[in-house]
Amino acid sequence: MENALIPKYCDNNSILLINHVGLLRKLFCPFMVRCRVEYDNLKPGMQVWVEEVAVNAKDELLYSVLGKFYSYNLFEIKIFF
Repeated sequence: MENALIPKYCDNNSILLINHVGLLRKLFCPFMVRCRVEYDNLKPGMQVWVEEVAVNAKDELLYSVLGKFYSYNLFEIKIFF
């Protein structure tokens, strides 16, 4: 998991990404993600747009996709910087 990006909540229209060498990048909504697992109406490999971001009461990052909020860990972001 050395090359994994770590998403951090910034505001409802953006997240902060930290790459494996500690560089920081702000990613604004809408941004594209790929579904990692099958869940609800989402299929593995499906690419969808994140319309908004939020956190729940446990401070877990949520993505608004197709009008519903899902945990960020159901998705992956392919970006290199």
